[in-house]
Amino acid sequence: MPFLLWSYIAVPVTVGYPGYKGVFYDANCLSMCCIVMTASALLLAYASYVHRKFKAMAAYALCALVGAVTLVLTLSRSGLLALVGVVVILTAAIIAGTAKHPARLLAILAVLIVIAGIGGVAITKDKMMEAYIEDYELAVYNNEHYGQEITVPKPEDRKLSMDDLTSDRWGIWMAILHNLTWNGHETSVVKEWVAQDGAGERHFNAHNAFFGVTYNNGFIAGALLIGYTLLAAWRAARYYWIHRKESAYAATPLAFCAVFVLVGMFESVYAPFSVIGCTYLLVQAPLWRADLTRRTAEEHA
Repeated sequence: MPFLLWSYIAVPVTVGYPGYKGVFYDANCLSMCCIVMTASALLLAYASYVHRKFKAMAAYALCALVGAVTLVLTLSRSGLLALVGVVVILTAAIIAGTAKHPARLLAILAVLIVIAGIGGVAITKDKMMEAYIEDYELAVYNNEHYGQEITVPKPEDRKLSMDDLTSDRWGIWMAILHNLTWNGHETSVVKEWVAQDGAGERHFNAHNAFFGVTYNNGFIAGALLIGYTLLAAWRAARYYWIHRKESAYAATPLAFCAVFVLVGMFESVYAPFSVIGCTYLLVQAPLWRADLTRRTAEEHA
Protein backbone atom coordinates (compact mmCIF):
# COMPACT_ATOMS: atom_id res chain seq x y z
CA MET A 1 0.00 0.00 0.00
CA PRO A 2 2.80 2.55 0.72
CA PHE A 3 4.31 1.86 -2.71
CA LEU A 4 0.92 2.25 -4.36
CA LEU A 5 0.25 5.53 -2.55
CA TRP A 6 3.74 6.72 -3.49
CA SER A 7 3.03 5.82 -7.11
CA TYR A 8 -0.31 7.64 -7.17
CA ILE A 9 1.26 10.75 -5.64
CA ALA A 10 4.48 10.80 -7.70
CA VAL A 11 3.28 9.53 -11.09
CA PRO A 12 0.02 10.59 -12.76
CA VAL A 13 -2.33 7.68 -13.43
CA THR A 14 -2.55 6.66 -17.07
CA VAL A 15 -5.20 4.52 -18.72
CA GLY A 16 -4.35 2.42 -21.75
CA TYR A 17 -1.22 1.24 -23.53
CA PRO A 18 1.55 0.70 -22.41
CA GLY A 19 0.08 0.45 -18.89
CA TYR A 20 0.57 2.31 -15.62
CA LYS A 21 3.87 1.51 -13.89
CA GLY A 22 3.90 4.06 -11.08
CA VAL A 23 7.33 4.31 -9.42
CA PHE A 24 8.31 0.82 -10.57
CA TYR A 25 10.69 -0.23 -13.34
CA ASP A 26 7.83 -1.34 -15.57
CA ALA A 27 4.14 -2.17 -15.43
CA ASN A 28 4.73 -5.89 -14.83
CA CYS A 29 6.74 -5.13 -11.66
CA LEU A 30 3.86 -3.07 -10.30
CA SER A 31 1.35 -5.77 -11.23
CA MET A 32 3.35 -8.39 -9.29
CA CYS A 33 3.17 -6.27 -6.14
CA CYS A 34 -0.53 -5.69 -6.77
CA ILE A 35 -1.38 -9.39 -7.07
CA VAL A 36 0.49 -10.26 -3.84
CA MET A 37 -1.20 -7.38 -2.02
CA THR A 38 -4.64 -8.23 -3.39
CA ALA A 39 -4.35 -11.93 -2.57
CA SER A 40 -3.19 -11.14 0.98
CA ALA A 41 -5.97 -8.59 1.49
CA LEU A 42 -8.61 -11.01 0.22
CA LEU A 43 -7.41 -13.70 2.63
CA LEU A 44 -7.45 -11.23 5.52
CA ALA A 45 -10.90 -9.95 4.54
CA TYR A 46 -12.29 -13.49 4.49
CA ALA A 47 -10.70 -14.31 7.86
CA SER A 48 -12.13 -11.10 9.34
CA TYR A 49 -15.56 -12.06 8.01
CA VAL A 50 -15.32 -15.51 9.58
CA HIS A 51 -14.39 -13.95 12.93
CA ARG A 52 -17.14 -11.34 12.51
CA LYS A 53 -14.73 -8.40 12.51
CA PHE A 54 -16.66 -6.46 9.92
CA LYS A 55 -14.74 -3.18 10.18
CA ALA A 56 -11.47 -4.99 9.55
CA MET A 57 -13.14 -6.92 6.73
CA ALA A 58 -14.21 -3.65 5.07
CA ALA A 59 -10.68 -2.21 5.39
CA TYR A 60 -9.06 -5.30 3.88
CA ALA A 61 -11.67 -5.46 1.13
CA LEU A 62 -10.86 -1.84 0.25
CA CYS A 63 -7.14 -2.69 0.07
CA ALA A 64 -7.97 -5.62 -2.21
CA LEU A 65 -10.05 -3.37 -4.43
CA VAL A 66 -7.28 -0.76 -4.70
CA GLY A 67 -4.78 -3.48 -5.56
CA ALA A 68 -7.07 -5.06 -8.15
CA VAL A 69 -7.90 -1.74 -9.84
CA THR A 70 -4.22 -0.80 -10.01
CA LEU A 71 -3.43 -4.23 -11.43
CA VAL A 72 -5.95 -3.66 -14.22
CA LEU A 73 -4.37 -0.25 -14.93
CA THR A 74 -0.98 -1.92 -15.47
CA LEU A 75 -2.47 -3.89 -18.40
CA SER A 76 -0.51 -6.92 -17.22
CA ARG A 77 -2.20 -10.02 -18.59
CA SER A 78 -0.18 -12.36 -16.36
CA GLY A 79 -1.29 -10.35 -13.32
CA LEU A 80 -4.91 -10.44 -14.46
CA LEU A 81 -4.68 -14.21 -14.96
CA ALA A 82 -3.24 -14.62 -11.47
CA LEU A 83 -6.00 -12.46 -9.99
CA VAL A 84 -8.65 -14.68 -11.56
CA GLY A 85 -6.81 -17.76 -10.26
CA VAL A 86 -6.72 -16.40 -6.71
CA VAL A 87 -10.41 -15.48 -6.81
CA VAL A 88 -11.24 -19.00 -8.01
CA ILE A 89 -9.18 -20.57 -5.21
CA LEU A 90 -10.64 -18.39 -2.48
CA THR A 91 -14.20 -18.79 -3.74
CA ALA A 92 -13.74 -22.57 -3.72
CA ALA A 93 -12.41 -22.30 -0.16
CA ILE A 94 -15.43 -20.32 0.99
CA ILE A 95 -17.84 -22.72 -0.71
CA ALA A 96 -16.15 -25.78 0.79
CA GLY A 97 -15.84 -24.15 4.18
CA THR A 98 -18.61 -21.95 5.50
CA ALA A 99 -20.69 -20.71 2.56
CA LYS A 100 -24.43 -20.67 3.19
CA HIS A 101 -25.27 -19.66 -0.36
CA PRO A 102 -22.71 -21.35 -2.68
CA ALA A 103 -24.84 -20.67 -5.78
CA ARG A 104 -24.46 -16.92 -5.26
CA LEU A 105 -20.69 -17.23 -4.92
CA LEU A 106 -20.48 -19.34 -8.05
CA ALA A 107 -22.54 -16.77 -9.95
CA ILE A 108 -20.24 -13.93 -8.79
CA LEU A 109 -17.22 -16.03 -9.74
CA ALA A 110 -18.60 -16.68 -13.22
CA VAL A 111 -19.17 -12.97 -13.75
CA LEU A 112 -15.61 -12.15 -12.63
CA ILE A 113 -14.14 -14.75 -14.98
CA VAL A 114 -16.15 -13.39 -17.91
CA ILE A 115 -15.09 -9.82 -17.09
CA ALA A 116 -11.44 -10.89 -16.78
CA GLY A 117 -11.66 -12.76 -20.09
CA ILE A 118 -13.12 -9.75 -21.87
CA GLY A 119 -10.48 -7.53 -20.28
CA GLY A 120 -7.67 -9.87 -21.31
CA VAL A 121 -8.84 -9.93 -24.92
CA ALA A 122 -9.24 -6.13 -25.00
CA ILE A 123 -5.79 -5.58 -23.47
CA THR A 124 -4.20 -7.97 -25.97
CA LYS A 125 -5.84 -6.28 -28.95
CA ASP A 126 -4.86 -2.84 -27.66
CA LYS A 127 -1.23 -3.85 -27.14
CA MET A 128 -1.00 -5.56 -30.50
CA MET A 129 -2.51 -2.65 -32.43
CA GLU A 130 -0.09 -0.22 -30.79
CA ALA A 131 2.82 -2.52 -31.72
CA TYR A 132 1.54 -2.86 -35.32
CA ILE A 133 1.30 0.93 -35.65
CA GLU A 134 4.80 1.44 -34.23
CA ASP A 135 6.26 -1.17 -36.61
CA TYR A 136 4.59 0.37 -39.64
CA GLU A 137 5.49 3.94 -38.71
CA LEU A 138 9.14 2.92 -38.24
CA ALA A 139 9.11 1.22 -41.66
CA VAL A 140 7.64 4.36 -43.27
CA TYR A 141 10.26 6.52 -41.54
CA ASN A 142 13.09 4.30 -42.78
CA ASN A 143 11.62 4.39 -46.27
CA GLU A 144 11.36 8.15 -46.35
CA HIS A 145 14.79 8.87 -44.86
CA TYR A 146 16.92 5.92 -45.94
CA GLY A 147 15.09 4.52 -48.92
CA GLN A 148 14.47 1.14 -47.28
CA GLU A 149 11.63 -0.89 -48.74
CA ILE A 150 8.47 -1.12 -46.64
CA THR A 151 8.05 -4.82 -45.88
CA VAL A 152 5.79 -4.41 -42.86
CA PRO A 153 2.06 -4.71 -43.66
CA LYS A 154 -0.33 -1.98 -42.66
CA PRO A 155 -1.76 -2.34 -39.13
CA GLU A 156 -5.24 -3.18 -40.42
CA ASP A 157 -3.79 -6.00 -42.55
CA ARG A 158 -1.90 -7.72 -39.73
CA LYS A 159 -3.12 -11.02 -38.26
CA LEU A 160 -2.47 -12.18 -34.72
CA SER A 161 0.24 -14.82 -34.31
CA MET A 162 1.41 -16.73 -31.22
CA ASP A 163 4.22 -14.22 -30.84
CA ASP A 164 1.69 -11.40 -30.95
CA LEU A 165 -0.57 -13.04 -28.37
CA THR A 166 2.35 -13.70 -26.02
CA SER A 167 4.28 -10.45 -26.68
CA ASP A 168 7.17 -12.33 -28.36
CA ARG A 169 7.33 -14.91 -25.57
CA TRP A 170 6.42 -17.79 -27.87
CA GLY A 171 9.51 -17.22 -30.01
CA ILE A 172 11.70 -16.98 -26.90
CA TRP A 173 10.32 -20.27 -25.53
CA MET A 174 10.86 -22.07 -28.84
CA ALA A 175 14.44 -20.78 -28.97
CA ILE A 176 15.01 -22.11 -25.43
CA LEU A 177 13.63 -25.56 -26.32
CA HIS A 178 15.92 -25.72 -29.36
CA ASN A 179 19.01 -24.76 -27.33
CA LEU A 180 18.66 -26.76 -24.12
CA THR A 181 21.77 -28.05 -22.36
CA TRP A 182 22.20 -30.13 -19.24
CA ASN A 183 24.24 -27.45 -17.45
CA GLY A 184 22.60 -24.23 -18.66
CA HIS A 185 24.05 -21.03 -20.11
CA GLU A 186 26.38 -18.31 -18.87
CA THR A 187 23.70 -15.61 -19.03
CA SER A 188 19.95 -15.41 -18.51
CA VAL A 189 19.61 -13.43 -21.75
CA VAL A 190 18.31 -15.78 -24.44
CA LYS A 191 21.03 -14.89 -26.96
CA GLU A 192 19.82 -17.39 -29.56
CA TRP A 193 16.45 -15.67 -29.79
CA VAL A 194 18.02 -12.20 -29.77
CA ALA A 195 20.25 -13.18 -32.72
CA GLN A 196 17.38 -14.82 -34.59
CA ASP A 197 14.95 -11.97 -34.01
CA GLY A 198 17.44 -9.20 -34.66
CA ALA A 199 16.59 -7.59 -31.33
CA GLY A 200 19.98 -5.88 -31.17
CA GLU A 201 20.95 -4.71 -27.71
CA ARG A 202 17.61 -5.58 -26.15
CA HIS A 203 18.13 -8.10 -23.35
CA PHE A 204 15.34 -10.64 -23.03
CA ASN A 205 15.14 -13.33 -20.39
CA ALA A 206 12.84 -16.33 -20.67
CA HIS A 207 9.74 -14.48 -19.41
CA ASN A 208 8.75 -17.81 -17.85
CA ALA A 209 9.87 -19.10 -14.45
CA PHE A 210 10.17 -22.71 -15.57
CA PHE A 211 11.77 -22.07 -18.96
CA GLY A 212 14.05 -19.56 -17.24
CA VAL A 213 15.50 -22.07 -14.78
CA THR A 214 15.74 -24.67 -17.55
CA TYR A 215 17.68 -22.29 -19.83
CA ASN A 216 19.87 -20.74 -17.13
CA ASN A 217 20.73 -23.89 -15.18
CA GLY A 218 20.01 -26.81 -17.52
CA PHE A 219 17.14 -29.18 -18.16
CA ILE A 220 17.89 -31.19 -15.00
CA ALA A 221 17.32 -28.11 -12.84
CA GLY A 222 14.20 -27.28 -14.88
CA ALA A 223 12.76 -30.75 -14.30
CA LEU A 224 13.48 -30.47 -10.57
CA LEU A 225 11.73 -27.09 -10.32
CA ILE A 226 8.66 -28.38 -12.17
CA GLY A 227 8.58 -31.49 -9.97
CA TYR A 228 8.93 -29.40 -6.81
CA THR A 229 6.18 -27.01 -7.90
CA LEU A 230 3.77 -29.86 -8.63
CA LEU A 231 4.51 -31.50 -5.26
CA ALA A 232 4.14 -28.20 -3.41
CA ALA A 233 0.82 -27.53 -5.15
CA TRP A 234 -0.41 -30.99 -4.16
CA ARG A 235 0.62 -30.42 -0.53
CA ALA A 236 -1.07 -27.01 -0.55
CA ALA A 237 -4.30 -28.53 -1.90
CA ARG A 238 -4.09 -31.34 0.66
CA TYR A 239 -3.46 -28.89 3.51
CA TYR A 240 -6.46 -26.81 2.44
CA TRP A 241 -8.73 -29.85 2.23
CA ILE A 242 -7.80 -31.09 5.72
CA HIS A 243 -8.09 -27.69 7.43
CA ARG A 244 -10.78 -26.02 5.32
CA LYS A 245 -13.39 -26.08 8.12
CA GLU A 246 -10.96 -25.22 10.90
CA SER A 247 -9.03 -22.20 9.65
CA ALA A 248 -9.97 -19.22 7.55
CA TYR A 249 -6.39 -19.16 6.30
CA ALA A 250 -6.29 -22.76 5.08
CA ALA A 251 -6.30 -21.65 1.44
CA THR A 252 -3.22 -19.42 1.87
CA PRO A 253 -0.60 -21.88 0.52
CA LEU A 254 -2.86 -22.83 -2.38
CA ALA A 255 -3.58 -19.20 -3.26
CA PHE A 256 0.09 -18.26 -3.46
CA CYS A 257 0.95 -21.45 -5.32
CA ALA A 258 -1.63 -20.33 -7.89
CA VAL A 259 -0.06 -16.85 -8.05
CA PHE A 260 3.43 -18.30 -8.52
CA VAL A 261 2.39 -20.73 -11.25
CA LEU A 262 0.06 -18.39 -13.18
CA VAL A 263 2.42 -15.41 -13.20
CA GLY A 264 5.40 -17.75 -13.59
CA MET A 265 4.05 -18.96 -16.93
CA PHE A 266 4.72 -15.49 -18.40
CA GLU A 267 7.32 -13.86 -16.12
CA SER A 268 10.60 -15.00 -14.51
CA VAL A 269 9.42 -14.82 -10.89
CA TYR A 270 11.31 -17.77 -9.40
CA ALA A 271 14.11 -15.58 -7.95
CA PRO A 272 13.86 -14.85 -4.19
CA PHE A 273 14.22 -11.10 -4.83
CA SER A 274 11.02 -11.17 -6.91
CA VAL A 275 8.10 -10.20 -4.68
CA ILE A 276 6.15 -13.23 -5.93
CA GLY A 277 9.13 -15.57 -5.58
CA CYS A 278 9.81 -14.29 -2.08
CA THR A 279 6.18 -14.71 -0.99
CA TYR A 280 5.98 -18.17 -2.51
CA LEU A 281 9.14 -19.34 -0.73
CA LEU A 282 8.00 -17.87 2.61
CA VAL A 283 4.74 -19.82 2.35
CA GLN A 284 6.64 -23.03 1.57
CA ALA A 285 8.44 -23.14 4.92
CA PRO A 286 5.39 -23.69 7.18
CA LEU A 287 3.69 -25.75 4.46
CA TRP A 288 6.46 -28.36 4.49
CA ARG A 289 6.28 -28.58 8.29
CA ALA A 290 2.51 -29.09 8.24
CA ASP A 291 1.11 -32.49 9.17
CA LEU A 292 -0.92 -33.75 6.22
CA THR A 293 -1.70 -37.18 7.65
CA ARG A 294 -4.51 -36.11 9.98
CA ARG A 295 -7.96 -36.86 8.57
CA THR A 296 -11.17 -35.08 9.42
CA ALA A 297 -14.29 -36.84 10.65
CA GLU A 298 -15.85 -36.18 7.27
CA GLU A 299 -13.02 -38.01 5.49
CA HIS A 300 -13.26 -40.98 7.83
CA ALA A 301 -16.98 -41.19 7.06
